[in-house]
Amino acid sequence: MSLGLRVVVTVLTLMPVLAHAQPSPELPPPVEPETEPDPEPPTASAAEPPPQVGADETPPEEADVKPNKKHKHNKKVITYEEGRWMVFHGPHKQKLRVRLLLQPMLRLGHVTTVPDWTTDLIIRRARLGFDATLQKHLGMRFEISVKNMHFEIHNMFAWWKPRKRLELQFGFIKPPGGLERDTFSFDQPFIERSVVTFLNKDHEVGVKIAGSFDDKHWRWAAAVSRDPPPLPGGDPEDSPVIPTGVESEDISRAISKWNTSARFAATPSDRFEASVRTGVRFRPDEADFGEIAVEPYDSTYLTNRPWHGIWWSTSADVAVVQPHWKAVAEGGFRRDGAQLEYPDGTAASEREINGDHLHAWVGYAVVGFTPNGHYGPAVDAAPLKDGWEIVMRFNGARVNPVDQAVAWMNSFEAGVHWEVSPHLRLQTDVAVEKFGHHDVTFLNENLGATRLWIQTWATLRL
Repeated sequence: MSLGLRVVVTVLTLMPVLAHAQPSPELPPPVEPETEPDPEPPTASAAEPPPQVGADETPPEEADVKPNKKHKHNKKVITYEEGRWMVFHGPHKQKLRVRLLLQPMLRLGHVTTVPDWTTDLIIRRARLGFDATLQKHLGMRFEISVKNMHFEIHNMFAWWKPRKRLELQFGFIKPPGGLERDTFSFDQPFIERSVVTFLNKDHEVGVKIAGSFDDKHWRWAAAVSRDPPPLPGGDPEDSPVIPTGVESEDISRAISKWNTSARFAATPSDRFEASVRTGVRFRPDEADFGEIAVEPYDSTYLTNRPWHGIWWSTSADVAVVQPHWKAVAEGGFRRDGAQLEYPDGTAASEREINGDHLHAWVGYAVVGFTPNGHYGPAVDAAPLKDGWEIVMRFNGARVNPVDQAVAWMNSFEAGVHWEVSPHLRLQTDVAVEKFGHHDVTFLNENLGATRLWIQTWATLRL
């Protein structure tokens, strides 16, 4: 075969191989019709937001609020419950909640029985609180306060949640006390509580159990407690007059002195709340020296009246919230045991006064209007969450001791409240109070008097 023919045969033989070795030209990808993506299934957090935690409630169990598994590894070490608690998350479901609040105040006062005006520039309240979850279902709370520049302990108890929506507290607790007593001091419409504080005490030592059912539409609480040992404080009701010769053990350590209280509330929605409360104190042996009757701004209009036997009180409250207004009212009745007297001022001269009893009626009503803000749940007494409001309160109290005519006081308060931010509240308000002609005290500072209070104050929250 000639050389030329061999070359031709070789080229023809290699052509298919070379053709397959070349890259094939790219074809444009097929155009698929556009379709809307399938909606993602809602996660647990989107389908059901975690329950709100009130200012004075213990944190919910993690079993009640399922975390989003997609973000399990991105869990934050520090979280924040706006305006209330800073939360530090630890291992094994441990957590520590911390809150810090401050209320500075400037107050001007005048009373018709004294010619001069008074001025108070003080820290009305301050609070440092810790709430620790030690392990699932178990924790404790420890809080200290300043009231009127006086240091005091506040909440100091252990808590246990054996199951969902059931909690047991033991220690220095706040027994069931009605809507105003059971809501946070720093969320009240005015810097001072109302006259219904005459129906019960703020804190006692004992056991409290609280729960709810039907998705928190019904709530209940009950407590068995004792009066705490005498504590230093800035409130005049902490220091009743006691006859000479009375042993300190008989005041706070007598085995026969016990208190009980209970409250049942209907909360069908965030816009409505109604509840009833009752309390009973037992003093079969040793005397109870009662409480001083004070108006909301802490001046006395009736000295304490000692008693023994059985004391009881009851009250009811209701709160209605609408987008731009709220109305809250609470009232109650108190009946002491048999009133006692000490003719010569000593314990040895103790005797009943005809077997009769002191009784009292007290109550208040609050109305508020906000053009641009929002109110919180009725069960928390509908605190303003943002914006500003005009708020008013009416107070009335009638206390009828055995040994004198009825002591009474009425008051009207009005103020402007501005929630500047979740961390700052500003308010200015005015109060006018009128007292009866039988409001007898050692100084008679309110006997037939009219009082005027003007104040401006702030609440700062961590």
